[in-house]
Amino acid sequence: ATTSATSSSSAPASASKVAQVNSIVSSGRSIAKQVMASGNKENARLAKNYDKYLAEVANSARGARTDAEMDRLIKQASQTKAYLVFLQRQSSQGQ
Repeated sequence: ATTSATSSSSAPASASKVAQVNSIVSSGRSIAKQVMASGNKENARLAKNYDKYLAEVANSARGARTDAEMDRLIKQASQTKAYLVFLQRQSSQGQ
């Protein structure tokens, strides 16, 4: 049996995955800024930390070489954005 020389885990990072990470990070950081400005100190503190984390994800994406790495970063960025959406909703309900 022969195996393919390139598997999906070692394929170079595709432009679409890079764009997907950048989009998630950008929208997540935008939400973080809204939460930070909301006036809820605890949520603002959490949002600031999530914003820093998303900046780290974006930085990691610049060095990612494979689609597998990009998939991991997409998952991390999506989870972080989901937390921020929760904080945004919580902050807007508290006003």
